[in-house]
Amino acid sequence: NPRVRHAALEAIGQLAIDQVPHFQEQMYEEVIGKLVKYFDDPVDRVSAMALSAFVNFADEVDDTIMIDITPQIMPKLGEKLKSQHRGVRQETLTCIAVIASCLEEEFSPYYDSVMPTVKQCVMTCTHEKERMLRGKAFECMSLLGLAVGRKKFAPDVLTAMQAMVALPIKADDVQKDYIKEAMERIAKTL
Repeated sequence: NPRVRHAALEAIGQLAIDQVPHFQEQMYEEVIGKLVKYFDDPVDRVSAMALSAFVNFADEVDDTIMIDITPQIMPKLGEKLKSQHRGVRQETLTCIAVIASCLEEEFSPYYDSVMPTVKQCVMTCTHEKERMLRGKAFECMSLLGLAVGRKKFAPDVLTAMQAMVALPIKADDVQKDYIKEAMERIAKTL
């Protein structure tokens, strides 16, 4: 049942927060495999919850483990970025950002395949309902830049900055904080 799968994945995500670092240290092999399996769940809400639980879990996973599992995960995340479901794309962007933050310069081999899709998201997600998604894309873009460094990120900086200032942002817009933090990270990267 999709509701049971959703609830179980939500519980795993909460355990990853509540029982850090013991849960990650003792259960990483079993948990990561299950979470990655449910990235491909046919129900988008379940898939989004698996991605969210992965973010909670991976945030505290040892870097060496992340280096080992990233080659299997990144192709799936690349496909998930193309989903029509906003929630799946939002959680996918957050997953990619967490992996990039964890791997830092080790993320470089994945940068060229991921950044064009993230930029496309920034450029095309301009509808009112897509503001959170666009904010997550700004966040992801800036964290990717911070991870790989100024030299690799330089060709994409102008696109990022132009997109951040292109649309008028209202005081209560959800993108406002994402843009502010993304600009700070970009400045730090440069």
